[in-house]
Amino acid sequence: MKHLARIMLLLLILPVLLAPMAGLAQEAAQGEGALVVGSTTALTGEFYLSLWGNNTSDVDIRSLTQGYRTIIGQKTGDRQPNPLSVADMDISREEGNKVYTFTLQPDMVFSDGVAISAKDYVLTLMLTYHPLMREIGATVEPLTQIAGGKSYQARQTQTLEGVHLIDARTFSIALDGSALPDYNELRYVDLFPSPLHVLLPGVDIVEDGEGVAFSRELSVEDLEAVMTGEMNYRSHPTVCSGPYVLQSYDEAQLIANLVRNEKYTGPKPSIERIRFVSIANGEMADALKSGRIHLANKVSSAQVLQDLAMTPGLNRQRYPRQGMAYLAFAFERDTVRNPAVRKAVAHCVDREKIIAEFLGGNGHIVNGYYGMGQWMARTYTADNKKKIEGYDFDPEEAAKLLKEAGYSEENPLKLTLLVPEGNVAAEALAEQLSATLEPLDAELIVIREPWQNVLHQYYSQTGRTYDMVFMASNFSPYFEPSLQFATEKECLGALNHIGILDGGLCKACKIMRATQPDQPELYYERWIDFQQEFMNVLPLIPLYSNIYTDVSTDKLTGYDIAANMSWAEAIIDAQFE
Repeated sequence: MKHLARIMLLLLILPVLLAPMAGLAQEAAQGEGALVVGSTTALTGEFYLSLWGNNTSDVDIRSLTQGYRTIIGQKTGDRQPNPLSVADMDISREEGNKVYTFTLQPDMVFSDGVAISAKDYVLTLMLTYHPLMREIGATVEPLTQIAGGKSYQARQTQTLEGVHLIDARTFSIALDGSALPDYNELRYVDLFPSPLHVLLPGVDIVEDGEGVAFSRELSVEDLEAVMTGEMNYRSHPTVCSGPYVLQSYDEAQLIANLVRNEKYTGPKPSIERIRFVSIANGEMADALKSGRIHLANKVSSAQVLQDLAMTPGLNRQRYPRQGMAYLAFAFERDTVRNPAVRKAVAHCVDREKIIAEFLGGNGHIVNGYYGMGQWMARTYTADNKKKIEGYDFDPEEAAKLLKEAGYSEENPLKLTLLVPEGNVAAEALAEQLSATLEPLDAELIVIREPWQNVLHQYYSQTGRTYDMVFMASNFSPYFEPSLQFATEKECLGALNHIGILDGGLCKACKIMRATQPDQPELYYERWIDFQQEFMNVLPLIPLYSNIYTDVSTDKLTGYDIAANMSWAEAIIDAQFE
């Protein structure tokens, strides 16, 4: 399938607890003075756009290398223009559309010293939604929110009507009035600059009075040359705009080396160099104790934290995860399309046991599509009104549901579960679920594959061999489930990974989305309605949301992960001896 999956605005994918500690010889890991950051989430090398996947470690590299965004405030939900890059943001109404006009700050430059202009911001938008990106395997979201977006993506015109270049430092984006209100409308104008002079030398972006267009029509070959060809800007964006520059990326050992961007006009990080490595849970405690890594990000294993509990010279910071672990169904399979089967499986999962054995006190059961770090979930927990009903561990109720679905000793249920190799939580789930299903005359076949193979199947890049798959994802600050549960044909596989077609669930998503951005209380009420519909339909089985812990050497000071979206943001204000 040409579409690779993406959860551009709603899901951030987390391959937990898998990666080997490749290439982590002590002298190499110390990086000759670099701060070494270790994570169980291995890099996949998607360091430019999220069109080929949104692994959280890749997102962190993007955060370090992509600067001067137009919008900030995602951590608090207080979204606003970024004063570092935006001198002025004007909002007006024109012909029923809502127009955002940005005037950029002067003197911003890329890491190679070339001035950043309005064209570089417009380029990011035009590439993100370019229809030919699908031909090179990208996931391209339907551009319904920007005026003229449908015609642009249908290739009926080369001009993107809703976007205008006003001068070298000013551009505007018109949001289609028919697609508003949209609670997350700012995500369409939340842009970073892409270096036009590097990506498309000899090509210009022109204003023709009707909108913007490339000075010549781009071909698939043009895009391939940039994204997957010799330049391979996806994995090697050597010219960038953030506080750090990607110095090198080892695709075999999955190690990224970054150096401070001296051309960056924002707050200068004091740490000159960073090395990011993947590390298995079983190696983490030893690596921290020996100094082979200096910061372990997103630790959730109770065993690892116990191993580190009495180690001197280490600092720990706990924070709730903005994501969850879950069992996703493959809705092309007749068996799991039956809601009674899905609910029976949910009643067979002992979530409390899994959390106790793997997470200890570092996780919470979730009864919906949310992570404990999201503001909606924090509000819901504070309300303490239990409006969303879950599926408790209840094998007797599961037996009734399976009988209702027509399964018996004579006609046993057979299910296939795909799990990532070496994933401790997934193995605990497989063992417990298999033991519970067996007395119910149901058989669970467990398939173990490397993480990348699991993702390829989940994204429908290859044929799927499973009924259910263990997954874990982080949500984007722009929470947008209307894409994942969309019923439109162009969204199936590319954005709606599981393939569910449910009108009620899709409607609940769209109602939540169609909320004015300045009405968070109404959005929260509609979020509750969505969660209730989600649990009734049960497109996937929510398992748990972690409490993460970042563990660091006391040589790292000024690091405050709780006040930031990620370690990549927190590291800017930190110091390392």
